[in-house]
Amino acid sequence: MTATEYHRLHASKQRRTALDVLESRNPPVDLEELAAAIAARAEGMGTADDEAIDRIALRLHHAHLPMMADLGVIDYDPDVKSVEFCPRRSDSRTT
Repeated sequence: MTATEYHRLHASKQRRTALDVLESRNPPVDLEELAAAIAARAEGMGTADDEAIDRIALRLHHAHLPMMADLGVIDYDPDVKSVEFCPRRSDSRTT
């Protein structure tokens, strides 16, 4: 991963949080589960409301996850909405 790609990946707090959540979960992770974890962290609570989760899931599905998959740090299957962190292919922590 180039320095530009690394900075692009980490430019969004939601992408950074998604990577952190994915590293701590057993793969694969359901999109809604990932969105709920991100929403809960953003709100500083153990849970988040459904509207916040839906907004985050939509943003992840259409923007963040496809970009992260293109960079090779995750595998994302949009048909089943399943996400898996790929540390074996990721230089996301070192560049």
